[in-house]
Amino acid sequence: MGFAGASIAGVTGLLIGPATVTWLWTGLLGIGLGALALALVDLGHRTGDDPDTTAALSSVVQGLGYTLAGVLALGIGLLETATGTWTWPLFALVVALVGQAVTGTTIGDVRAAPTSPEVR
Repeated sequence: MGFAGASIAGVTGLLIGPATVTWLWTGLLGIGLGALALALVDLGHRTGDDPDTTAALSSVVQGLGYTLAGVLALGIGLLETATGTWTWPLFALVVALVGQAVTGTTIGDVRAAPTSPEVR
């Protein structure tokens, strides 16, 4: 949640006050993007010591993630072109980041992780 919150704060700052403390907004975005490394490491922890399961989960997650990122980037660009301003695209990005935070919190809940006798 901390990384997602940093991203949300960074984009919101760029939306509300782009000319003020821009270094802070971009710094928060950089911190938020640091979650990628932790997410990739967590894939191995979620699947135990089974390399096949880790590879399968990684393939699905990365494939879906890159597809979603590409579609959203295209959508943000099209929205900016259609509106002629960055207000609506940045607002849409905040909405997407809130969705990411909710999804990540739900999926990342270790208590909700399925357990299997095969996983040690």
